[in-house]
Amino acid sequence: GNSFIAGLMHDIGKLVLHLSDHANFAALDHGDETREHEIFGVTHEQVGACLAEHWGLEDDVVWAILAHHHAPVDSKLAQRIALADRIACKIGYGWARDAEAVEPIELATADSLDELVERVRQSFEAERTLFA
Repeated sequence: GNSFIAGLMHDIGKLVLHLSDHANFAALDHGDETREHEIFGVTHEQVGACLAEHWGLEDDVVWAILAHHHAPVDSKLAQRIALADRIACKIGYGWARDAEAVEPIELATADSLDELVERVRQSFEAERTLFA
């Protein structure tokens, strides 16, 4: 439950920033949190976490949304969301400044990470036809 909700909602702050100032959001180099903060005064993670908290989502979901780019070791949910986000970027979905270099984190070793990325890519391609 919480993994699904956090995964679904982790970038909801991007939608809010986009709706608040389409032109500036469109001009962003996605993944540049410093520039995002300069333009909007907040990051999409902060906006998303604020919304999640306002909606009464569980604390670990709020924390995972807030920390999905800098997943702390003490939050397995944030680590799972960070890993999924990196894998999605690695296989060509989403924006990330480090999409070329998916770094191992606590949940995946360097050896298993390449295999995991490939399994996700194959699974996604197989399931993709259901939505075409």
